[in-house]
Amino acid sequence: MRAGQEIGEPIEAPSMPGIVMMQVPLLEKEAQAGIVLAANLDVPDNTVGIQARNRQAILSDVWHSLRTVENVNEKVFDSIDDMVAEDGLTSNDVDYLADNLQLMMDYSSPAIDGMTEEVLAELKNFLREVDLSVLTGKRWAAVKLCISTLFPELLQARSLGITSTESSTTRSESVEST
Repeated sequence: MRAGQEIGEPIEAPSMPGIVMMQVPLLEKEAQAGIVLAANLDVPDNTVGIQARNRQAILSDVWHSLRTVENVNEKVFDSIDDMVAEDGLTSNDVDYLADNLQLMMDYSSPAIDGMTEEVLAELKNFLREVDLSVLTGKRWAAVKLCISTLFPELLQARSLGITSTESSTTRSESVEST
């Protein structure tokens, strides 16, 4: 056990399918390391500087959380620079892994969030009526994150290549073509 939490979970970065890593919850010391690293970043005190510090803290958190499958005490990458090198994680990978880390470390429940049985029943009915096929952008990203957290095997049924070329693939209804 790591700080009384789950030991971690296997995860793949979106740009590295088939390469499984373990993602572990951060210890307080690791979380503080990201804050200190970000605070010491030499950037201006303006909106851009704040964004740079936030990104540095996120990179540190993701780097600290990624471990080898064989040994959860061994980091996957030697350094943050190694992690984001040309052959390392993409920006999309970092965002995905940061979201997953946040979900892993959140301690929440309907009761903690103050949701009553009536509100949960309304939510359940609302979700039955949502047409998932018309969602895009943030709404689809949120649903996809929810589904991948609850049922990870559902969204792994198709690869990006199949989805991106499916509409341009011609099909014949003729029996002879099959």
